[in-house]
Amino acid sequence: MTDWARWPALKRYTEREGHARVTMGHKEGTFPLEEWIAEQRRVPGAVKRPQRTSSGCRSSA
Repeated sequence: MTDWARWPALKRYTEREGHARVTMGHKEGTFPLEEWIAEQRRVPGAVKRPQRTSSGCRSSA
């Protein structure tokens, strides 16, 4: 299950850095943001990844 209370930390990071590719070990304050993101990626259905099109490009559809 996704812990929605943690999304503001990711939002702050993306607004500041311009991307959501959080480096290993990164913390937002005392919160281990990278560990939380890695866990979300392991949860089935928690994150919808873009699918590749026939041209090899990513599509969010």
